[in-house]
Amino acid sequence: MEDDELCYTILNDTALKIVNVSKDVIIGKPFKQLAGSLLPQAFVDHVSARYRSCINSKKTIEYIEKVETIRTFWFQTTLYPIADSQGDVSMLVGTATDITELKIVEEKLEKIRNFWKVWLIILCAVCIFLI
Repeated sequence: MEDDELCYTILNDTALKIVNVSKDVIIGKPFKQLAGSLLPQAFVDHVSARYRSCINSKKTIEYIEKVETIRTFWFQTTLYPIADSQGDVSMLVGTATDITELKIVEEKLEKIRNFWKVWLIILCAVCIFLI
């Protein structure tokens, strides 16, 4: 599968909302044609590289990433390569779970954790000073 063959054959409504385009505009179009006018070049390059990695390795890959389109999203994505009878990858099936809310909570917890670390350091310094 060459880069000019990379295209979406199916996208669910949630994915279409994220990339902010309609089905008829994106389905079946080579990824290279989507860059610039429909989707940011950096986004197309990044996604193409992920897809290419899965195709080349012929193995399932999973990753978490931050995607910035109409707003910031976090996804846990899994790509599954589907091989033809010769063992060549002819298709990818991908699943992406929106974990944005989880990441927001993690960031808040990290801020709270850092706040208490600072207070603990201050408290230790005061204790040492008093001793």
